[in-house]
Amino acid sequence: MSYTSPATLVQAARLINDDEGAIYIAGGTDLMVRRSLGIDKTTHLIDLSAISALRGITLNSETLSIGATTTLAELASSSAVRSHFPALAEAALSIASPPIRNSATVAGNLLCENRCIYYDQSEAWQAAAGGCLKCGSEICIATGSTKSCYSVFISDLAPVLIVLSAQVEVLEHDDFAEDEASPTSVLSPRITSKPVEWLYTGDGLDPHTISKRDIVTRILIRTLDPTEHPIFFKKLRPRASVDFTNLTVAMCRMRDGTFTLAASGIGPGPAVLRNAESDDAEVLAASLLKQTMIIDNVSYRRAYRKDMLRETIAEGLHFLAQKPL
Repeated sequence: MSYTSPATLVQAARLINDDEGAIYIAGGTDLMVRRSLGIDKTTHLIDLSAISALRGITLNSETLSIGATTTLAELASSSAVRSHFPALAEAALSIASPPIRNSATVAGNLLCENRCIYYDQSEAWQAAAGGCLKCGSEICIATGSTKSCYSVFISDLAPVLIVLSAQVEVLEHDDFAEDEASPTSVLSPRITSKPVEWLYTGDGLDPHTISKRDIVTRILIRTLDPTEHPIFFKKLRPRASVDFTNLTVAMCRMRDGTFTLAASGIGPGPAVLRNAESDDAEVLAASLLKQTMIIDNVSYRRAYRKDMLRETIAEGLHFLAQKPL
């Protein structure tokens, strides 16, 4: 295995374009675990953490801008985030433990690999079990399906960012303007802005729209008055500082009285409901569940997670009802 630490986006893009076995790394808290299990077999790690353009949090009158390699600890402790988007700081603090939050990055959480108790196992375990769809076998161990993978989307930042209508800036690996006079010279990258939910396909086998050769550079959120746009956040998992989410819900009440909801931990991608007019938790939960399929492949059972989705939404409705518009 080789390791490279480029200083610029241009250098990083050139490195990954020149090596089919390369992958980007920043905090590494997800990738290095998968490598230890033998799930990731890439041969060249390109570390993005030294690229200054990917770091830092800035706030102006219109936008909060969060660098992709900003750590979860930095996000949670930022005064700008805590004052304007307290639910985002709460979401960051809900992830893992302090040592992990000191290394794990914002983009890393958005792009963390889907999880399943039948997938996140050692090579020896997989060999004994016969493998699964996500490991290149022919059947899903959890469901017996030969077509669909229901590995679980587990980002905790994504639901909050989705209800905030946040955008991600993405540098796709082939989106560089070349100097025609010198084909080996790159003038500048072309960075496009997309809604956060654009990142996700909803397919457990291939959960992200961007390739592993693309770079999320920043996350942009329109500056809001938190008293006018309160956001509810809650996360369910067996152990607070150890386990990945089994259900994460973010909710926002809009000025017209409608609700926007986003959930992770219940399917292969985020479940999103915008401009919902009902204030009935049963109706809202049913609408979210129409978008996905909860199965028994994480710590808590399917039936319990369905019940808790309804209960969590009811708690969110009560919380938001106490906040004046």
